[in-house]
Amino acid sequence: MSEVRSREPRFACTLCGDCCTGAQVVRLARHDLTLLVRRLNLNSVKDLKTRGVVRLVRESLGQGRSVWRPRLHFRSRPLVQCPFLVNDVDDAGRYRGLCSLHPDAKPLVCALSPLAREVEDSGQGPVTETWTFVPPVEGCPGVGRGELLPLEAPAGLRSRLAEEVADLRLWSAESSSCPDEESAWDLLASRLDFRIASEPATGKPVLRLPAGGRRPSVPRPFRPWPKRPW
Repeated sequence: MSEVRSREPRFACTLCGDCCTGAQVVRLARHDLTLLVRRLNLNSVKDLKTRGVVRLVRESLGQGRSVWRPRLHFRSRPLVQCPFLVNDVDDAGRYRGLCSLHPDAKPLVCALSPLAREVEDSGQGPVTETWTFVPPVEGCPGVGRGELLPLEAPAGLRSRLAEEVADLRLWSAESSSCPDEESAWDLLASRLDFRIASEPATGKPVLRLPAGGRRPSVPRPFRPWPKRPW
């Protein structure tokens, strides 16, 4: 997401879809992965890798620590975009970008946007959080619209936020010894597949992606993406 900070925390999504395209990095919590597996009606978390919608990337945590972080793998053709972005046309003929995971299986970072949480974690005890308002992309048309957004954890996401911190602590300790992505996937599956199998069904409609994680969509009109600071 853009590093430009806004002093006017007002936002109302216009469904432009720009935050779901281009060089975005969408990091996933382990709970996000269980939601995706159930939403796609898969058998194992490793099926997310097989479908090409999630990859593991080794990231530094500082002080010699690292972690294999799951990320959404954006499709590259015909446009660089999230595999779960559905391009649509409204009744007035206007293009709009819709999230096919909204609202129940949406990744935590996407559900929080345009709020961003910076966490200082010593590895023990409570973490220190700083909440800021970050436009999803430079020139986002939703900025400045709607009601003021409190710069704090949304009430409906607090349990997921707390779980993310606990999971990241545990996963960073466990995955740091994995020499490559494949071994990290094996470890992740050993930790999550039992949880996925034991959770009750949500009763929500299942989203079925064809092989390769591609979903047909209405082509978006070509336009250059705005210059972004990353």
